Amino acid sequence: MISWLKRLQKKLQDECQEQLSYLIINDRTTFEIPWEMLELQPNSHNYLGSSIVTVRWQDMVNQTDEDDEDDEDDEDDQDNLIRLNFEKCQCSGKIFAYLNTKLKQAQIEKQKIEKYEAICSEKFDEFWCDLDSTKEKIGLIFIASHGSSGNDFETIIEGHEEGQSISLLGLDAYDFSCLAQEQSSLIFMNACHSGRLHEDSTLNITEKNKKTGQYDLTGLPTFFMEKGAKGVIGTIWAVLDEYAAKVSDNFFNEYERDSQLSVANILKKLRENAAKEYKRQKNTENTLLFFSTFMYIYYGNPMTQLKLIKKEGN
Repeated sequence: MISWLKRLQKKLQDECQEQLSYLIINDRTTFEIPWEMLELQPNSHNYLGSSIVTVRWQDMVNQTDEDDEDDEDDEDDQDNLIRLNFEKCQCSGKIFAYLNTKLKQAQIEKQKIEKYEAICSEKFDEFWCDLDSTKEKIGLIFIASHGSSGNDFETIIEGHEEGQSISLLGLDAYDFSCLAQEQSSLIFMNACHSGRLHEDSTLNITEKNKKTGQYDLTGLPTFFMEKGAKGVIGTIWAVLDEYAAKVSDNFFNEYERDSQLSVANILKKLRENAAKEYKRQKNTENTLLFFSTFMYIYYGNPMTQLKLIKKEGN
């Protein structure tokens, strides 16, 4: 892959283009490869996710399309898949947030979020019900909580109180019609393992791919995009609470610095800054922030932007 990227970059330079605009990663394996951490040259600290705007994508069925069982060409028809959009779009509106304020991380994030028009909830079950029924225009759905990896790598988001949790199977009971709006939302799940995908061989939420005979990879990112979200940020591994708070704080700071940046470009800048500090001095702080920042991945349109409503006076 590295040699292919080098050849492609050289071709673009020869054609008087500076660099790749963005790179789409459609990984259909079950290896959970941290592609964003791929070092483009040995010992260069030049990483894929900090050098190029990278986004991830998966084959997902468009649930709004009705299947025609009588059409013999259905098995070869790809029109029922959600297409990756490359047009600039904005996720505009309020922030709808669940904050597990038992976490120091969420207390810090609450202060940042309250600078905007926001609907914040600390009640886990009510949050999902309210999100399912809201008529508000939501630009960002933000979840700050614990996350764990359950059976078959299924991510479990944990609530404020003991025994409160929800998984992909539990979320499947909700419609989340607010995500079906034309100006839909960005989902930011600041919870461990929230960006992981696995083969749906035990949940039976999806059907086998007619072409491959295999179950497509599925998880929280694909679930929310199938509902209509324009992009999803999640983590591909565990992140310490302290560093989860730092990454989200850096995300909002970068957004406030330049709100015209795409979400994918904001994450690239966060990785670029973290890699730069890690290269400068490999102390514990910089090392943990480097690895934590690179755990955050983005699924969706590479040109999606946020347009949040600030409160008056902020």
